[in-house]
Amino acid sequence: MMPYHRQGAYDGFDSIKEAMEYYKRCRKNHDFILSDDGAKHYDPRCAHCGKKLSEDDAPSGYRGNRCTYIAKAKKVAVFHYTCAWETTLAQVANMIDYV
Repeated sequence: MMPYHRQGAYDGFDSIKEAMEYYKRCRKNHDFILSDDGAKHYDPRCAHCGKKLSEDDAPSGYRGNRCTYIAKAKKVAVFHYTCAWETTLAQVANMIDYV
């Protein structure tokens, strides 16, 4: 089974279940995109802000979703596009050693 697309940096899936099946033997985390149809059907809550994906108040150019398969926990964290960037930047900021 292959992701529904492989054009670019992210794999894409139509459902969380499909992604978990595809990554089940992976030992490192993977980022992917949940398709618009999958996001509408499933409508999960964002792991960062707690709102549903359909409750995205970002400007139209910044809408979308990003998901992370967490291999150690065998779970998926779903984020709004802007929340995914906030989470990533916070992780980078925490890695910087301030002197």
